[in-house]
Amino acid sequence: MRASLTPLTRGPNTVTLRLSSPAGEPAEGVAPPVVRLSTDGTTLGDIPLTQVSAGLYTAQVVLPVSGTWRMQVSLRVTQFANPVDELEFIVRG
Repeated sequence: MRASLTPLTRGPNTVTLRLSSPAGEPAEGVAPPVVRLSTDGTTLGDIPLTQVSAGLYTAQVVLPVSGTWRMQVSLRVTQFANPVDELEFIVRG
């Protein structure tokens, strides 16, 4: 999984999530990924993603404050396995 948040400034941003197999091919989970964004004192909750193509998802978000934002991504890969990863992004004012 590769995730990005651009342009990393307060206000409108684009979340991009790319899922790929170990061979580098686009991959999918059993269910679409779930993305949550939060920072100290502010939680945006689940971000609705749009699937652009196999393994590629995007969303538009408005980040109301600058600082360190945490993106939590969970992906159900089997009926019983749902790994969760967390990334941090520094958002400028």
